[in-house]
Amino acid sequence: MKKFLAIILTFVLCFGVLSVALAAEDEPVTAVPDGYIGIYTAEDLDNIRNNLSGKYILMNNIDFSSHENWSPIGTSETPFTGELDGNGYSIENMTITTVQEEQFNAGLFGYIKNATVKNLTIDKGKIDVSADKGVYAGLVCGYGLSSEFSNVITDGNININTKGISSVGGIVGYYYESFADKGTTAIEQCSNHTEIAVSASINNEGIYDQIWIGGIVGYTNAAVSRCSNYGSVSLGLDKVDDDFSSSNLGGICGYTFGAVTDCYNTGNVTANGVDSIYAGGISGYWETEKSISNIHNIGEITASSTGEDAKASCYAFVGGARGLAYPAEDGQDSTSLSNMYYLDNMETANENYLSVLLIMENLKKLTAEEFKNQNSFIGFDFENIWIMDENQGYPVFKWEYEEETSEPSTDELTTETAVPVTKPSTQENTTVPVATPIEPSTTEPATSEVITTVKPTESVTNPITEPSTEPDNDIGILEWLIKMLKAIIDFVVKIFVMLGC
Repeated sequence: MKKFLAIILTFVLCFGVLSVALAAEDEPVTAVPDGYIGIYTAEDLDNIRNNLSGKYILMNNIDFSSHENWSPIGTSETPFTGELDGNGYSIENMTITTVQEEQFNAGLFGYIKNATVKNLTIDKGKIDVSADKGVYAGLVCGYGLSSEFSNVITDGNININTKGISSVGGIVGYYYESFADKGTTAIEQCSNHTEIAVSASINNEGIYDQIWIGGIVGYTNAAVSRCSNYGSVSLGLDKVDDDFSSSNLGGICGYTFGAVTDCYNTGNVTANGVDSIYAGGISGYWETEKSISNIHNIGEITASSTGEDAKASCYAFVGGARGLAYPAEDGQDSTSLSNMYYLDNMETANENYLSVLLIMENLKKLTAEEFKNQNSFIGFDFENIWIMDENQGYPVFKWEYEEETSEPSTDELTTETAVPVTKPSTQENTTVPVATPIEPSTTEPATSEVITTVKPTESVTNPITEPSTEPDNDIGILEWLIKMLKAIIDFVVKIFVMLGC
């Protein structure tokens, strides 16, 4: 009898543990964890600036409708160095509107260092900034050093008018991580749905002026992984003096020195102006010995330029001559571009400027029908990272996949924005070590011939807007295990009754 009771107790305990684990994966915590400070109101969030090293957790959605103009938390002298856990909740209607004569950092956080932001949604956010000496702007953070962004979703509008060096992204404007060469990933599992528009007039004498704009991050040297961009990225550049200037735009990164893996873009990337313009579906300019791999793009890329010495480039993934891939230097490990797929509204990337140290594999143009076929995406991990969304017509991430009943959909693929994900995962991420910041790079990009707008094919039509109802495999396994445990418990109980124990 004791043996049977022990068996039953064991199964009951296993069942309870799995049930709790399954619930924890879907639901926010309801009690403030030890060591954290609960955030319940806009005032609570505002008070973070009074303790910049604290650990904070949202306990409900926060609406900033009554908070007229948000002042970003943290400066270069007093950065935010703590942790903000969104706990699956959202910050809504945050607005930043200002005109500045000096350089300005705009976002929920203006400046962070050695900090963590995770499990957070910023919905209907708005940044409208004009600054004479540059802007670093992102809905989560304007300027970040040696920090971690994970499971973050942003949606809203960013409009910037600037003179001088500026970096703008949907998640973070400018990010630098000195440990990036050790393989750390500072920006992971993030999705942007923000529309980003930048207009720039360059007239600062003696200054090397650059503009970096990305759906996820404007400028970074850190690794970016499992990120998606649905928002449009655009730049209008008016150069009014003789100083050299350049602009770099991408669906994921504007300018990157780090590896980019398992990312995709559906937003349009548009650049118009004078002098050098580098535009790409994933990264506008890429200079690293690291790799870009397992990515796809369906966004329309448009790059146009005017002026006697104007140069522009327009490619599917990373744009412009050496900007397509500025490879490793002699003596370094070779650089690779692999498993990169793009809709056939793109021109094939130009390989004429590539170094012999650059390895290219599976750089393929696909039709809309081929995008719907999982077998088209060689190298994609469909067991752990990706899942085919038959409704939207292309691979998406398991982490952003939701079990919802979808509306009937059409069969055509498009470059239009898909329905935003509304709730980030609560999966933990590794901590990024402390690093020492450096100044933005002033590496001069190479030049190339002018390339005008790349038009989408006529067969591309409106998108499917609702996700399909296929369940996440990880959740399905847990549910199956729970059902099996229930069946085993029932069987053991029957034996227990039959033996009269």
